Amino acid sequence: MALGDLMDALGISGANAFAGFSGGIVHIFWYRKTKPFDAMGALAGGALTAMYVGEPVAVHAGLPVGLVCFFIGLAGSQAIAPIISMIRERVLGGKTPPGAP
Repeated sequence: MALGDLMDALGISGANAFAGFSGGIVHIFWYRKTKPFDAMGALAGGALTAMYVGEPVAVHAGLPVGLVCFFIGLAGSQAIAPIISMIRERVLGGKTPPGAP
């Protein structure tokens, strides 16, 4: 089974995921002091929120899907940042996990 088939089976649009991922990249560059663990969470959070929330919001609002997915990815990465920080503080004692870039 190819990756494209798997994504179709899960209802994931690669374009929407890329737009959300791009929103996560903007979040990382906006907040320049982002730690690597937080950056990975921002990228994943942006992509995941855009994949599942972006298209319904775009259809409801009547706006281009890619544009909406980008901004939802940006918002999703912003929303997940405190959660990732809390996980790092509680589980790892505020340190970046060993082996993380």
